[in-house]
Amino acid sequence: MSTASIAIEQCTGGLLPYHRHQTPHTCLILSGELADREWPNHNQPAGSAEMLLYPAGTAHLIEAGDTGLECAVIEWTDQLTISNTRRFRARQLREATLQLAASLQSDNPARRRIAECETVSNMYAAIQHSDIQPPAGWIHEARDSIRQDVNSITIQQLAAWSGVHRASLSRRFKQAYGVSPEQYKMLLKLEQAADLINSGESLAMAAVTAGFTDQPQLNRVWRHYFGTTPHHWRKQTATIVQDTATDSVA
Repeated sequence: MSTASIAIEQCTGGLLPYHRHQTPHTCLILSGELADREWPNHNQPAGSAEMLLYPAGTAHLIEAGDTGLECAVIEWTDQLTISNTRRFRARQLREATLQLAASLQSDNPARRRIAECETVSNMYAAIQHSDIQPPAGWIHEARDSIRQDVNSITIQQLAAWSGVHRASLSRRFKQAYGVSPEQYKMLLKLEQAADLINSGESLAMAAVTAGFTDQPQLNRVWRHYFGTTPHHWRKQTATIVQDTATDSVA
């Protein structure tokens, strides 16, 4: 699957600044309506549930409807080739993305990453097949089993319970959720650690409680996934909260 970055963007009504995308990108309208003066054939009435596909280098001059605009914008790497602009119905994808919207905007980096992976995987499937197919029930059950016992369950156990080979489980799981079962397990542990840190728990205690051997292991895994350390993330989060509180008082 291609890699990508995703953001939920919300705009008030009116004309937005002229801008250009250097990479291929997709735009899925979640609410409101969109008129693109550069691409008038891609204008979107409210509730249309269509996905817009654009090649690298596309420029936009967008006007949001009176009620504003909310959309999921994905910037793809060059691994995904979009040769020309096109559009197609994506109602299932819109509904799935709306369900994940809160997680896509979460302060918890692991929770956000899990939602990003699932959304990107669904959107990639929609681009390749013009639709998304819901994962088989046993894939959902495998995911739920990981969530219920993240620190003890093994991928071999999941494969045996699902009646498939471990490689088949990993392949189908990644198609559905954008990450392998092993990566999913690690992201769930990071999600728990982030919640604990955000609640005021010490880094050492958060690491052990979330299932890591110790704080150094948490640091290594956190840096691998997020490019920073939990200590730096905690300081950054505290600064944002403090600034928000100051703005409210002002």
